[in-house]
Amino acid sequence: MTIRRREPITIHEGHASVNVKIHRRLDSADCYTDSDRERAWDMTVEQFWNDATRAAHKRGYSGVFAEGRSGGWCAPYLWTKPGVKHSYNGAYSQGPEVGYPVFPDVASDGGAREKFRAFEREIRDQAIYALKELYEKQGFSKRAISAAFKTVERKED
Repeated sequence: MTIRRREPITIHEGHASVNVKIHRRLDSADCYTDSDRERAWDMTVEQFWNDATRAAHKRGYSGVFAEGRSGGWCAPYLWTKPGVKHSYNGAYSQGPEVGYPVFPDVASDGGAREKFRAFEREIRDQAIYALKELYEKQGFSKRAISAAFKTVERKED
C-alpha cells in the first residue's frame, strides 16, 4: 500500500492561500499588437477571478481576495456578522453592520483543511486552463504551451 504524501497548505499573510502568480508569460505572435496582448491578458485575468469567486461559492466560501503585492495569492473567506453564523452581502466593505472576513482555520479544523484542499485543486486547475486557453487562441503550439507550463505548475515562493 502506498501512502500519498500531501504538500503542506501555504499560509500567506496569516491564512490559507493559493499561489496563482504567473512566473513566465509567453510572447505572442508578431501579428498581435501590444495593446491586443494586454487586452487579452486583462480579460483572461478578470475571467480567472470571476471563476475563482464561483469556485469559492461552490465550496461554501463567500468569495476570494487577491492578496500580495502583485495580487498573486487567492485567499477564500467568509463574512460574519454578530448573531449570524456566516453571511455574504455581495460587497467588499467591512464593519460591525456587515461583518468582517474570516479565513478558513486549516491549522486546527480537519474539515476546513479538506474543504480548502478541494478549493486549492480547483483554483490551480482554473489558472492553468485560463492560460492554456489564452495561448491557444494566440496561436501557440501545444508543445510550446506544455514547455511553458513545466515552469508554472506548482511553483511556490
